[in-house]
Formats: sequence, C-alpha cells, structure tokens
Amino acid sequence: MITNSNLSLTLTPDNPSNCDLTDAEIGKVVYHVFTVFDPQTTTIVENAAGEKIASWEWSDVRSDVLTLGNAPPVSSSVWLKKSMVPFKDTVIFTGTDTKTYKWKGNSLGSSLELFSPDDKSSAIARFTKSYRVKNQNTDPPTYTTTPSQLVIAGYVVSGDFSSPDHEALRLQDLIVVSFLMLEKSKRARDKSVTNRSKHRVFTVFNPKTTTVVENNAAAERIESLEWNDCLVVEEDYSVIQRVGDCIYHPPRSAQNELRTIRTVAFTGLDNKTYK
Repeated sequence: MITNSNLSLTLTPDNPSNCDLTDAEIGKVVYHVFTVFDPQTTTIVENAAGEKIASWEWSDVRSDVLTLGNAPPVSSSVWLKKSMVPFKDTVIFTGTDTKTYKWKGNSLGSSLELFSPDDKSSAIARFTKSYRVKNQNTDPPTYTTTPSQLVIAGYVVSGDFSSPDHEALRLQDLIVVSFLMLEKSKRARDKSVTNRSKHRVFTVFNPKTTTVVENNAAAERIESLEWNDCLVVEEDYSVIQRVGDCIYHPPRSAQNELRTIRTVAFTGLDNKTYK
C-alpha cells in the first residue's frame, strides 16, 4: 500500500527528460535528470552525490540504447520488455534481486504503476500526473497546480543507504530509471495523438479520483468530474436511488453487487436536463 511514509519524488519541472526528482517531504534533490544533444541526444540520470547511475541514447527508429551504471550498453528493449499480447499495457524488467517487476499503465491516458512478484495486488510505485484544481470560492476562480510525483513504497526505500551496495537503494535506482524511460516514451505517444485531437481527457487519482477535459489548442481545462457515486436504477424499476452527482465506474469486484445502471442525467449550459 502507498502511504505517507513512502518516498514521494516530485518532478521539477514536469519533464521526465530534464528535471530534478525532489523528496517532497524534505525538499532534497534525490536525482538529477538532464539531456544533452551533442554528439547524440542522450538523457543522463545522476544521484544526489553526482554519480551517474544510468544514461540512454535516443533513437527515432529503434529502441533507445541504455547504459546502467558501468554495464555495457544494450538496447532498452532487452531490459524493458513490453508485452507482446495485443492491447496489454505492461512492461517488465529484472531487478538487482533477480526478481521480475511489472509496470502497468503503459498506454495512452493511463498512469504507470509498478508491481512486484511478491504482491500483485498492491503497487510498490505509482506515478501521479500534474493537474490543476479549481478554487470556486474566489472571484474570479483561481487554480492551484498539484505537481507530478513518483511515489515509491516505504519498504523499498527503507534501510541504511550509507552503503552504495544496499539492495533497496539499487532497486530504487532501477525503479526511477525504468519509470523515466517509459514516461518519456508515453508522453511522445500522447503528444502525437493529442496533436490530432481537439480535446484531451485524462483521470488523476490524487487527492481524489477526478476526470478532466482540456482544450488542446489553449491547454485550458474545460470541465472536471470528481468520482463519487451514481444514479442507480434497479432492474425492475421499483427502486430509484440517487447517490451523488457523477458517472460511476464500479470496480470489478463490485460489479456483481450492483444492478444495471440505466440512466445518467446532467444539466447543460442552457440549464436543460439531458439524460
């Protein structure tokens, strides 16, 4: 479970190829990420001590060429193995403990989550996208921006980090490197699709699950919808229960407990009710 005791790394700025990854609790830079363009476009990741832990040379045609520490360069697809199953958005890599870790959410509109082979139900790392929150209590309304963060589970980052050979520290490095590479590729794909569409729709999960619609041309938020409950109508129409004001997508475990969701109503800008 991701809790407040975990390591929350804020991306500043929100760019996986050029940013500082800062411990959100104490404000200390944990990783420095930067990209050079001569002789080849290459992203480099350094730890707080200024030691290079990884670099990857960009490639437009083939996979990037990855160098982890002092290891020889390899194609990134050798280490980060994408699922060959159609429509499956998972990527696996082998950690320093020889265990296989799996990233989920490597698709358009999704957020990356990492799972260990020991617990396939609880993420040990999760990325939360940056988003704006509208404050309607001011006139005119104001917005505050919540920064993007990579949160890594406490048991991964706990322990004595004074030793460079500490197993958890090396796994933490691999989590960060794999995340940065995947997020860079995801954003390139997202941008390609976004440039062909008028609106961008995405969902954030912190602090509350909220679906956001933005205008691509102006990068302005058109509307947002905070998930809560739903309008539920029993199959025999005998009971109509309105609980909350939003569209509800029940978790898979709860689908058998709910009857059919028949109707959803909303009010348009013309004050008319649409169903």
